[in-house]
Amino acid sequence: MRIIIVDVSGLPIPEASVTIVASTVTVPEIALLADASGVVRLTLPKGRFTFQAYGPGGVQGMISVETDGTRESTAEIVMTEEAARQ
Repeated sequence: MRIIIVDVSGLPIPEASVTIVASTVTVPEIALLADASGVVRLTLPKGRFTFQAYGPGGVQGMISVETDGTRESTAEIVMTEEAARQ
């Protein structure tokens, strides 16, 4: 799984932290850090996962994805200040 963390204009947000906040399978509680190009990579089993991302200045974003456990997939989390207020 490849997750790209971007701001509302589509620019990558490096070093944003990403956590799995819900899933249909048991996963360890971990926080991942996006690399310099705003990307987090991880291997996931088959299931549904909800990711929450946190960036500088209090921006946040969330996305839910379903994986088949075999194919590489890509998801994008768009970080906004509005999401942080919800």
